[in-house]
Order: sequence, then C-alpha cells, then structure tokens
Amino acid sequence: MKKALKYQLSELKLVFICYFAILLFIFAAGFIGLSIVKINIGSGSVSIGMSGAFVCLITGISIFSEHFLMLMQNGFSRIIYFKSSLCTIGIFSVVFAVAEGLMTKLIQVTALSYKNIEVNTSIQMIFPSLHEKLDGTAGFLMNMLLTALMTGCLFLLGYLVAGIFYRLPKHFKTPFAICLPVTLFVILPLICGLFPSAWNTFVDILLTVMGINSNNLILTFLFFIITFILLSAVSFSIVRRAEVK
Repeated sequence: MKKALKYQLSELKLVFICYFAILLFIFAAGFIGLSIVKINIGSGSVSIGMSGAFVCLITGISIFSEHFLMLMQNGFSRIIYFKSSLCTIGIFSVVFAVAEGLMTKLIQVTALSYKNIEVNTSIQMIFPSLHEKLDGTAGFLMNMLLTALMTGCLFLLGYLVAGIFYRLPKHFKTPFAICLPVTLFVILPLICGLFPSAWNTFVDILLTVMGINSNNLILTFLFFIITFILLSAVSFSIVRRAEVK
C-alpha cells in the first residue's frame, strides 16, 4: 500500500500548494493595495472556507477518476487502492485544516488595521457564540478538528460522485452530469421558494441533528464522523463492484 499511497500523495500535493499559494498572493495583494491606496471600505467578513470546499470536492472526484484505473492497471487490488485513498484523504484533510487555520490567523493579524473587516473560521461561522469562549489555542484546535472532519466528508462526497458516474452505463452518464447541477442549483432553490415552510422545517431538523441549534460541538463532531463512515462504506461498495474498463 505504501507505493499506492506515495503515488497518490505525490499526484495531489501540487493542488494544495498551488491553492494556498494563490490565496496567499490574492490576500497579500489586496491588503498591500489597501494600505497603499487609502480608501474607506465598508464592513464585511472574509472566509476561505467556501473556496476550500470546492477544491476538496473536486479533488475527491479526481482521486477516483484519475487514480482508480491507474492503480488497477498496475496490479494493485481494490482493497489496497481504497485503503490508500482513505489514507490520502485523511492526510490531506489534516494538512488542509492546519494550513487553513494558520492562513486564517495570518489574515486576521493582517486585517487588524481594518476594524470593520471580520475574518471568519469554520467554527466561528457555525458556532459564533461558542467561538468567543474557545478563543486562543482551544479555538484554533477545535476549528482545526472540525475543518478536518468537514474536509474529509467533502473529499469522500466528490469521490463517491465520481464512483457513481464511473459505474453508470454509458447512456446514463450525460443525463447524470446534467441532472446533478440542475438539481442542486435549480430544482432545490425552486422547492425552497415553492414550499418555504417545509424547507425551513427540514433545515431546522438537520441543524438540530448536527448540534448547531443547541451549540453542541460534540454532537457536530459525531455527525461528521458518522457521515464520514457512511460515505466510506458506500464508496467502498462502489469500488468493490467497479469494473476495470
């Protein structure tokens, strides 16, 4: 498994190096520009969580679509490939969480001269009241753990989507690729507008299960751990039945 893991890590490390380098350049250029050009800016908040979510989702897709055939054709078993993929996801989830936490701290320090700019972490966006009690080292560690769990789930979600797409018959691939974004960005918002009370009830139940409504951080951790396990189980069933084409 070491060879498979080494291959996957070497293939993906450039993605995260480039991502954080680009973010660092953008924020550095922005704050340097603001310090040179003295202008008044309105209040607002900054977070790198959404861009990171898309990067993790897309990387999860590439872990399956780019690595499955490559490792299968080089004599690795499905179990070794899947174990290697899980290790890769786990390692990059932790690395991503630490890098995001350190970069957020850097941006927070840089933004101190702009009192009306708030730099948000993952735990600050989900638990704003709890974040005030966990400020400092405890807040940084809790945010890192939460970010690592959410990142791992996003990796696996992208991995699962790629696996489902791979296993679909050829004539179903195009409809699946079309229906997935249409469902997420057209049908779901339409349902929200047509049935607001039902949608609000669903969201309230979901937030309660996740522990967000009750500010229960332990319940939130359990939710993402269980989600990670379920996504891993479904993904393994996909990998086990996937044919090498």
